[in-house]
Amino acid sequence: MQRIDWLEERDLELWIALWTFITWVPEQLDAHLKRTSSVALTEFLTMLAIARNENTITMSRLARWTRMSPSRLSHVMDRLERRGLTERLRSAEDRRSTYAALTPEGQELLAAAAPPVMERMRESIFEVLTPEEAEQLTGLLRKMLKRGKQQIIG
Repeated sequence: MQRIDWLEERDLELWIALWTFITWVPEQLDAHLKRTSSVALTEFLTMLAIARNENTITMSRLARWTRMSPSRLSHVMDRLERRGLTERLRSAEDRRSTYAALTPEGQELLAAAAPPVMERMRESIFEVLTPEEAEQLTGLLRKMLKRGKQQIIG
């Protein structure tokens, strides 16, 4: 039988805390959004990404921004389109490109949903840390993401 090289106790504690945090925050935000705005976190993030890109973004860039597979993003966009919150548009210049855009209804929903979600994030994350701790945590996360060759999308 192959010997398993377990993590040191302090590393295991860090991993468990990190895993708990990165699963807990999305769960909390998803439940809050569904309760207050009738949208899931993935839908909110999709709409936020479109809004942050001047209400129009290519589907491929949107998939990278939201960290969703094209298939999953397509399902999310289907749900949002059925509700009249987004639309997909073909590029006039490049027929291979499809753009995602927010409808006026989507912009309204996002404008109403964002403030309570941002407040929830402040309470859960940012008010707990000092500005110095937040800066240090950001640096540490960037360092780990860079090691994994991941870019922070924004």
